[in-house]
Amino acid sequence: MHDLLHELDQLAALARREAAPEIDVLGGVLHDIRVREGDFGSPVMVLVIGAALAAGVIMAFSIPLYQSLTDPLGPLFQMTQNIPL
Repeated sequence: MHDLLHELDQLAALARREAAPEIDVLGGVLHDIRVREGDFGSPVMVLVIGAALAAGVIMAFSIPLYQSLTDPLGPLFQMTQNIPL
């Protein structure tokens, strides 16, 4: 175990002495950001819009159902509305 740690220390020392290459990637990154800003035709956007529409339809059906379930006397009052006086 001690030999493995010693070898790793030597490898780390060699890596610290090695100079990193100087590469300028700023131009490419900025170009990619500019290109992606106007990209709304991706399949993910279509999926997001479809999911939002599906959630809206589900909410439209579930709100009245939730309101009828939370009112325990609701069915009783609905039956009495049909009784002629």
